[in-house]
Amino acid sequence: MKVLLIELGESHDDGLVSWIRTLEECGVKNVAVACTPNVHNRIRFSGVFHWVPTSRSKSLLRRISTILAVRRYVRRNNITHCVVNTASGTYALMLLAAIPKRCKRVGILHFVRSLTHSTTQQRISRLVQQYVVISPHLLEIAPKKTPVPISAVPQTARLTETHEPHTHTIRVAIPGAVDARRRAYRDVFCDAVMDNIPPSIQFHVVGNAGSEQDPSRQWFYEILAPYKGRVRLHSTYLTHEDYHAGIAQCHAVLPLIHPGTVEYADFMNDKSSGAFTLAWTYGKPLFLERGFEKFRFLHHGTMFYDVENLVAALNVLAAGSPVMQRVRDCAQTPICNDAMRRTATMAVLS
Repeated sequence: MKVLLIELGESHDDGLVSWIRTLEECGVKNVAVACTPNVHNRIRFSGVFHWVPTSRSKSLLRRISTILAVRRYVRRNNITHCVVNTASGTYALMLLAAIPKRCKRVGILHFVRSLTHSTTQQRISRLVQQYVVISPHLLEIAPKKTPVPISAVPQTARLTETHEPHTHTIRVAIPGAVDARRRAYRDVFCDAVMDNIPPSIQFHVVGNAGSEQDPSRQWFYEILAPYKGRVRLHSTYLTHEDYHAGIAQCHAVLPLIHPGTVEYADFMNDKSSGAFTLAWTYGKPLFLERGFEKFRFLHHGTMFYDVENLVAALNVLAAGSPVMQRVRDCAQTPICNDAMRRTATMAVLS
């Protein structure tokens, strides 16, 4: 088996890291990655693989050049499997059309609604033999009938060991770069919440928070100002290792995906969050807004809360109540375990 992992953009290289690690664990020796130089710099620590440079330029000539380079590599190296991340959009369609038919073509989907709402996606469906989603709960909202099989391969390969500091501090991780479109920071960084939870609860924004001098982030630092002593921040991009370490060292994960944020409806009907898979990766309790309770798969190791009762949920965490202990025990026996990840990966490639 010779596998080529292809990332045409620069937003989902965390998935590449998990695939590289998983293939290595499964004994697949011949792995190559086609990606941009930026992505290559971020993932080259993750294992031994050959690199095929690509371009994310919107220029048609640059895209054609990338597609021809990938096709040459596939032919010359007798690649047997091509995994495209993300298998959506015109660029991916052009690439898949150029890959020799003898290869098994697998498409990783980050948006399941496109299966029925996109003409381009329907054309891509005729070029792949298998679709993959990054979380099993997306199978609950994917179309019941699809042109090709669709399965879940959780991106839960660990980069570090789980570790919770032996202190009186309770660390709550808010994963991802600061982004008001998908995270409701004002729902937690406000007097109504911060004045009514114990000071032992500390928050860690595990992602790039920029700086106070950045005009695009001033709103964030303004709401954070009264509570800065209780929030850990990073002013630059985090490496994958540091990102994973931030989750591994916390006590709970709080994605803050709430009604009123621009992307809330998308998470309800179309896509998943990397915060979920990171919580499963390191066996951390996941705190989710009540709307996510509709997904049966997300009940495992999760504390659901109403936004107006976020204080109560955080106090349950701080008190270590029997309810919280049951959630923690469930989270620490992750349903997305290593065996499931490896088995699902090899089943897709078989």
